[in-house]
Amino acid sequence: MPGEENSVRGGAPGAAGGDGAGRSAADWFWEAERLTDAGDHEGAVKAFREGLESDPGNVVSLNNLSMELMTLGRHGEADVELRRALALAPEDPEVLFNLGHVLRSLERAPEAADAYEAFLRVNPGSEDAPRIREWV
Repeated sequence: MPGEENSVRGGAPGAAGGDGAGRSAADWFWEAERLTDAGDHEGAVKAFREGLESDPGNVVSLNNLSMELMTLGRHGEADVELRRALALAPEDPEVLFNLGHVLRSLERAPEAADAYEAFLRVNPGSEDAPRIREWV
């Protein structure tokens, strides 16, 4: 999240529910968050992907999935998921911020600068703005 170096945790609509088959996208989201909190990042990736099967347009889940992938060192996959999120929400500041971070980690500085500049356009008053301006 802006203000944090490489993660954003957001909320999902709906409430957590039971186990197994028939789980909603929101159930999978909250399961992924629980697994993240427990340090089971592989499990969180699987849960986010399960939820995205039934709700592929969930930008928060795509964003949070990308942060789990980053934690696991799977930066290229994180880039792919953030690009999916960006296609759905081109002005989402968390997605833009995290995309910049992922691209920096992939040593793709010009693309990272573009993502950070877009972040600054949509969120010029961010507490992270001075630090980001140094990067672009």
